[in-house]
Amino acid sequence: MSRDPVQSLSLNCFCLFVLLFSLKMPENIYRNTNCQNIDNDVVTGYFEQDGYKIHYEKVGHGDCVVFMAPGGCGNARADLGPIFDGFDRNKFTLVGWDSPGFGLSRPFRDYKRHEENFYQYDAETAVNLMQYLGYDSFSMMGWSEGSRTALMAAILFPAKIDKVVVWASLAMMTEKFKDSWLRLINTSAWSEKRMKKYLKLYGNRETIDKVWYRQTETFITKSNLTSDRLNQIQCPVFVLNGSKDVMVPVEFFNQLVANIPDVESHLFPDGGHDIHFTHSEKFNGKVQRFLLN
Repeated sequence: MSRDPVQSLSLNCFCLFVLLFSLKMPENIYRNTNCQNIDNDVVTGYFEQDGYKIHYEKVGHGDCVVFMAPGGCGNARADLGPIFDGFDRNKFTLVGWDSPGFGLSRPFRDYKRHEENFYQYDAETAVNLMQYLGYDSFSMMGWSEGSRTALMAAILFPAKIDKVVVWASLAMMTEKFKDSWLRLINTSAWSEKRMKKYLKLYGNRETIDKVWYRQTETFITKSNLTSDRLNQIQCPVFVLNGSKDVMVPVEFFNQLVANIPDVESHLFPDGGHDIHFTHSEKFNGKVQRFLLN
């Protein structure tokens, strides 16, 4: 039985449409390889600036937008996992990064370009990343070395930074503590758990030693935030610390509280350097309250 010419034409057009649509699929997939949806609330991707391919992770869909900076040479997920997992995703949108040259961001940091303005560059780049993602104003969080990035952003961009949260923050390095921090350059004292975490990021022990040595030296000798600069911060700041933190003793906590104009503070009596891990429920509750109020 012969087929109706009109039906044949319609069928051929439909087949052609399906073929063309299927041919376009790989192109669309290729364009989106820079940004991966892990689930509806978790997105990872890369932001490119000055030759760096900077890794970030975005979690949540809430109105309170927060940028988060991990510790030295760290990775957002490894360093800040309890916050990503513990904050209310309906109320918060969290963006964590691996700062240029560290964690999953590559190539490695070019110290010749950024040594003298290290944390200023990170603060500027963080703001650029957030603007790239569509956020013109937001709050900042920073742990340990990442706290310098958060505080510097508040100093440089007062109109963009709503609030700041820092913990285990060594913003002002004093001569008294330089020697003890220089001893941390040697990675042989690291725990097996910590070394495994960094091996996942950097591949081998030799690379870890080089990256950690160079960055710790810069952290100790460069880019101190003096009391004059801290006094310039206009937004509310929440400073937290553990009373048993041997890396960042309470003295540094007291310095920040004394020099930031609009400050709230909390000291965990039995906390160490990683209070967001060891006291995650209490930490997350206090920080969420501060950011939402």
